[in-house]
Amino acid sequence: MANINKIVKFDLDERAVHLRGEKRLSFNEIATTLSDESGEKISKASVQRFFEARDRDRQKAVAMSSKLQAKVAEAEINTVGKRQDLIQKLEDLAQLAIEQGDLKVAVDALKEATSALNSLDKLLGKYETNPAVQVNLNQVNIDGELRALYERVAGIEATEAAFEDVE
Repeated sequence: MANINKIVKFDLDERAVHLRGEKRLSFNEIATTLSDESGEKISKASVQRFFEARDRDRQKAVAMSSKLQAKVAEAEINTVGKRQDLIQKLEDLAQLAIEQGDLKVAVDALKEATSALNSLDKLLGKYETNPAVQVNLNQVNIDGELRALYERVAGIEATEAAFEDVE
């Protein structure tokens, strides 16, 4: 079992750090000050070991933090990649629906793609967009029916026949 440093044992950590950091005292001066204040014999070697252990712990914490940051960055990159794949699939679905004349599915897919893009922008800290144009599906359907009617009418040959008013 490792011996506990006297500075830790007698709860003098903060005082030692204060003396070293703010007062800029040497290890020998810190040992003398802590011994006088605590009534316990604190050696220069004990002060050195305390600060060496503290530095090692800080280095370990930084290394762990770096590894954690790398894992977080990797997870964010994976999330961005998956969202990009999903957006591409939605765009492909919309294109297929357009080619097959299913405007409702196309519009729904594009709405979802837009939502996913907004979510991705938010994740990346970019601007959040709100759709500037809202599509009225009823109007899309009416426009489609009207276009089909025009095409049918355009295909009918004109006749010279006169129509009589029944009244």
